Amino acid sequence: VINWNGSKLCMFCYKNGTIHHHFFYCIYAKFLWRAVYLVLGLQRPKDVHDLFHRWYKQGRSSNKALLLIGGATICWTIRLISNNERDCF
Repeated sequence: VINWNGSKLCMFCYKNGTIHHHFFYCIYAKFLWRAVYLVLGLQRPKDVHDLFHRWYKQGRSSNKALLLIGGATICWTIRLISNNERDCF
C-alpha cells in the first residue's frame, strides 16, 4: 500500500508483509488454502489472477459465481484478521 504508515511485517509470521505474502504465501494463508483444497479440491492459488481465473474455469456454470465469491471472502477474511479488525465480524 502506497501511503501505509503501519508495520510492514505480517502479523502472523513477522515476514515482509506484501500483498502476495498476506493472501497466498504466509504459512497461515497456506493453511487456509490447504483446507479449501481438502474440502473443495481446488488448488492453492499463487496470486489473485490465478485464484479467480483458475477457480472460474474449474467451476460448473451453476457454481462459478459462488467460487468467485468464496475466493474473495477468503481474501477479505485474511485482510480483516491481518489488520486486527476482528470487531467487524
